[in-house]
Amino acid sequence: MMEEADSSNDVNKNSSITMDDDFEALLSVPIEIIFREIMQTQIIIPGGKRTNQRTFLFSKSEVTALLRVAMLASELTTTMAMVYEALDRVRKGNMYLNEIIREATNSN
Repeated sequence: MMEEADSSNDVNKNSSITMDDDFEALLSVPIEIIFREIMQTQIIIPGGKRTNQRTFLFSKSEVTALLRVAMLASELTTTMAMVYEALDRVRKGNMYLNEIIREATNSN
């Protein structure tokens, strides 16, 4: 009977996160987009010096919010992976416990 439990464990050997649960992929905006420049102009500052002024797609506050969301999404993905692994270990432990109890009652 233990062999059946082992073979069912091989199917779900590693309960890794699925694409549906990858919150980072769903919620994060790529860094290349966050820091994308939309315009670069030259301005002349007092004293006749020229300087480049870059304009970005997002404002500083928007960049801060997007980076914060990306960080939290990454943490959520990691946390969910750990939860799934813990639940899988509990499930396997219960299967083995039930098998041991069943074998003990059958041997009596």
